[in-house]
Amino acid sequence: MTSRTASTEVLSDSEFVDAHNDDNPINENSNKPKSIHDYLQDIQTLTHKITTTINAGKSVTAENKKAIVQYAADIKGIAKQIHTLDEANTTLTNIKEDIKVTIREEISKAKLNTNSDPDTKPSTNTRKSYAAVAKIQNSNNNKGKKPIPKPVTKPALIVASSDAETTSKDVLINVRKEITFRGTGYAPATINTVTNNKVRIEFDTLQQRDETLHKINTTNNLTAEPVRRLKPMVILKGISREINPTELIDIILGQNPTISNVCNTPKTEINIRFIRDNKNSKLYNAALITTPHIWQALIALERVNIEYQRVHLENLSPFTQCFACLQFGHTQSRCTAQKTPCRFCASEEHQSKDCPNKQNPTAAKCHNCHSNNNKYKQNTDTAHFATSNQCPVVKKLRNEILARVDYGY
Repeated sequence: MTSRTASTEVLSDSEFVDAHNDDNPINENSNKPKSIHDYLQDIQTLTHKITTTINAGKSVTAENKKAIVQYAADIKGIAKQIHTLDEANTTLTNIKEDIKVTIREEISKAKLNTNSDPDTKPSTNTRKSYAAVAKIQNSNNNKGKKPIPKPVTKPALIVASSDAETTSKDVLINVRKEITFRGTGYAPATINTVTNNKVRIEFDTLQQRDETLHKINTTNNLTAEPVRRLKPMVILKGISREINPTELIDIILGQNPTISNVCNTPKTEINIRFIRDNKNSKLYNAALITTPHIWQALIALERVNIEYQRVHLENLSPFTQCFACLQFGHTQSRCTAQKTPCRFCASEEHQSKDCPNKQNPTAAKCHNCHSNNNKYKQNTDTAHFATSNQCPVVKKLRNEILARVDYGY
């Protein structure tokens, strides 16, 4: 079949096939930019050529002719949708510009009204400072949470047996046999066994403690003494190294009247216990040891003024555990023990820093709980590190030490 001339805008069979082949899209080699309008022109041109070819009498079956006519109608429909989309984008752009103009006009009006009306009260919706925003955020974060209780020391006694071989459980039995609280109007706040085969009894008042102390010391096989209380401590975190530690106490008292007002004899009531490095090399931490009433004032402040800083502080427990021998009451730098069991797996064949299981909690074994099980025929779980806060030995001793600190009655 011969092709018709281009002037009649009729495609040959091969041209017709190429124009509808997905591998040969129209205008593939065109130098014209491929904008929406270019594609519209292509669709319109193709539609016109398909229609012209069919009407020119090509030998196309009736079924194919119907299909081609439908394709042409679909192309025209797509072209119309593209026009609509283009108009919609233009309209959206215009709407955005209108919104911007409106906002600018309203802002200008608001500024004009604020500056022109001297009787208008200043807005209470002023920009909040960072501290105010942080305070609100902390308040929101703490909603629904129970406040952290501050430790309070109760008057207490330590009771022991005159027989050095008596266990703490036997001492507790003897206390219940020898001492009665009937008719006294009170009962002990707590009674607990503690280390060294002793019993600790806490009371709500000093009078209750002293009355019980007298009763116990009149028995034949029990002795008691008031608990020797430890001074409370706080730790200040993040002090600038520009601050000389020897001047720290004077600076705190001079910049924090809440503290200086309750401090009668500064040199005996508040002192530096030790200095520690901070993670930031430009800062340091300082532990202060003080009296109960000054400790309470410091804890209530939460931050203290030190030169140009407001330094965070928190309670510091005197509880210490050695990372070398894993015992208590001293630190690794002061340890004199010969044996240094691994705090991760209890092995004495390697040091903790060389333990192959320190990243494997399933292989954890507590040296202290293991030793107590062997010594006292106990069955305490040992599947934890010896320095873990969940260790029963650590928890017990930590609570005992905390109970000895005098935070004020």
